[in-house]
Amino acid sequence: MSLSWQFFVALIASGLAFSLSAIAYRRVQILATRPYAIALVLVGIWCILAAAEVSSSTVEDKVLLLKLRFTILPFVPLLFAEAVHRLVRGTRFLVRERLYLSLIIPISMIVVVWTPRLHTLWIDDIRLVRNTEFLVLAYQVGPMTIVYFTYVAVFAVTALYWLAAHLRHAPHWSRRGEFLMFMSGLLPTAVNGLYMVGWSPTMGFNYTPIVVAFTAWLAIWSLLGSRMGDLAPVARVLLVEHLKECLIVIDSRGLVLDLNRAACRRFDISAKAALDRPVQRILRGWPGVIELLDQRVAENVEVAASTGSTWECSVIPVPEDAEEPSARILLLRDVTERKTAEKLVQQAKEAAENANRAKGRFLATMSHEVRTPMNGVIGFLDLLKTTELTAEQADYVNLIADSSHSLLCILNDVLDYSKIEAGGMQIEQLPFSLQDVISRVCRLQLPAAKLKGLILEKTLDPAMQDIVVGDSLRLGQILTNLLSNAVKFTPSGRIDLIVKRGEGAMVVFEVADTGIGIQPHQLDRLFKPFGQADSSTTRQFGGSGLGLVISQSLSRMMGGDISVTSTPGVGTRFVCVVNLPSAGDRVTMSR
Repeated sequence: MSLSWQFFVALIASGLAFSLSAIAYRRVQILATRPYAIALVLVGIWCILAAAEVSSSTVEDKVLLLKLRFTILPFVPLLFAEAVHRLVRGTRFLVRERLYLSLIIPISMIVVVWTPRLHTLWIDDIRLVRNTEFLVLAYQVGPMTIVYFTYVAVFAVTALYWLAAHLRHAPHWSRRGEFLMFMSGLLPTAVNGLYMVGWSPTMGFNYTPIVVAFTAWLAIWSLLGSRMGDLAPVARVLLVEHLKECLIVIDSRGLVLDLNRAACRRFDISAKAALDRPVQRILRGWPGVIELLDQRVAENVEVAASTGSTWECSVIPVPEDAEEPSARILLLRDVTERKTAEKLVQQAKEAAENANRAKGRFLATMSHEVRTPMNGVIGFLDLLKTTELTAEQADYVNLIADSSHSLLCILNDVLDYSKIEAGGMQIEQLPFSLQDVISRVCRLQLPAAKLKGLILEKTLDPAMQDIVVGDSLRLGQILTNLLSNAVKFTPSGRIDLIVKRGEGAMVVFEVADTGIGIQPHQLDRLFKPFGQADSSTTRQFGGSGLGLVISQSLSRMMGGDISVTSTPGVGTRFVCVVNLPSAGDRVTMSR
């Protein structure tokens, strides 16, 4: 049997497609070439299937070839669309969800084609008919085949739309190349569309793969012939030449293969004089760098130059994953100014820390020195109260005593804050009765609460262990501060102290009041040193602004923290959480 001319043309087209694929695949610096090269491989296989279909004469052979054709066909427009998207937009199209959705139809079609029981969804009424030159397969298309052809057409038309839209706004120097790319997709799409509606120069024979192969040179010319592929290496060379870092390429023998302008200026040598010379000659006075060259990889290692400057050195093998690289790239970056700036910043930080420690020592010393005579003043005022005084004198003595106690509280706050800031505050770990501490704190605040007509109540979780391990003095200081603030800022209503179990060994203390509340924008100031919600607070209520700062610092030292929520005019709720593990029953309590 003599073979028709379509057989030979299909074989020639397959060879052309494979050759153009190899050419495109080698130009890896162009993002679009890889998917287009893979598409051309599939086109080459498609051309071989077309030639085999011409030469076959049985229904079984032609059905098998048709199955193979339907298996690879949808990936051609899919890869063409990916190549176009990379070309016109510079990004990948088939990523994550898009890739998964795009593969639904091809995979479904493969399952239908290769599953005999599903053939009616693919083709039906299969028979052989003869055209003017050879036997062809005739069949009735099924619903899945219609979906399949629609899918192919959608991706082909979409890729052409991207090209056409981009062609309208493309710069003049790239329009010719993009027009050729557009034509390389338009002609096969048109031929395939005519075949799907039943028109072909030879009945039953699809010329689309042959047209794709012969028009592929237009796409290759678009990608490579218009010198678009040369832009990437040229841009890369320009970037290397304009680097501020010194770059030297060294081969496996230790000879210089290349170096950039920065390296030439730094080592005072021309590129011509440095090439094919041992790198050690260039790196005289750089013993640290020469030692690093003995290592396979080095990243940002600091080395000192003979001039006293500091440099960061990196050694990169080429290729990176090779056990024995054929070359290495040496990068040197001058970090002298950065190191000098870092040293100045470190010195300034140390000076500030020293000044802060000196301030802390001064505050602690002054607070201690002032507190000692203050205790004497308060003591003598107590003695003076026992003497016979007139009503006016007694009133004056009480005012002096109240002012002295307020001043002593401020001094105590300053002293505690100074200790915490200087790291001199120690937290004890001794067993104590939690109920005793809470009762003592409430008794201290009860007179002030009654004087304002406030209800002060405490509530303890019955499941709480009474004997816990911690610092009872500091816990009492935290609760005293929270309760005294609640009493101070609550003109009427009630104050509740709620104690309950937290996670693990944590104990939660809630202090809720019905006081004046705090504005939302003022909450951040509460836990800052010498900060209060309102500048008028000091004039109206007094205080140093250190109480909550100290309480929060103490709670954190005890493994917890303090938080606050507040509604102006309704009240405020402080929540203090501290770590107080149970001590058991057989312990000696700390009081």
